[in-house]
Amino acid sequence: MISIHKPYQRIISNLSSSSITRVNFYCVHVPINLTLNSINVAGLAYFLVWLVVTVGSTLYIPDSIMGLTILAVGSSIEEIFSAIVMTRRGHPEMAIAGSIGSNVFDILMG
Repeated sequence: MISIHKPYQRIISNLSSSSITRVNFYCVHVPINLTLNSINVAGLAYFLVWLVVTVGSTLYIPDSIMGLTILAVGSSIEEIFSAIVMTRRGHPEMAIAGSIGSNVFDILMG
């Protein structure tokens, strides 16, 4: 049988009790954070659409034109930046695959 000195025994017992506390912490806080972040994303999306509609009506631009231009550019801007980053890192094939794959996904998921 392996004997553990007293200081190490205290460290091991502290680790085991704190891991139980961490599990309880994650079980409580992960669903709360997921819910709050989902509400945050939905609220920001609603605000951005409202802002585009307000600016469009102020400038007498129809909602359909604003939706086809501003919101379409806003939804694909992250793909443009990821393609630029991948090309600069020396992986242009990943940039091409990402652009084709994202368009196919958008068409299929509609």
